[in-house]
Amino acid sequence: MGIVKVPRDHCNMVLAAMAVTTHACKSQCSIRVRHVSGTIKKCQQSTIRTARELIISWYERQQLVGDSNLPHMLKESQAQISALEL
Repeated sequence: MGIVKVPRDHCNMVLAAMAVTTHACKSQCSIRVRHVSGTIKKCQQSTIRTARELIISWYERQQLVGDSNLPHMLKESQAQISALEL
């Protein structure tokens, strides 16, 4: 997961380039754009929310196996969101 900062004038070109990217550093990859915003702060908040969703999804799968660290992970991500909202 990451954030790419580009000038507004180049946004469509970068989105198109990412959509057709199939390899990075000689490894296969696919890039999914989850959010486009005018500010880094909003992108960070969206990235953290997406990470929380992935953590919850992971936890639901892990419940079948045994114990998990979910409460700690959710508390940490909530603290990160709160820090960005100041």
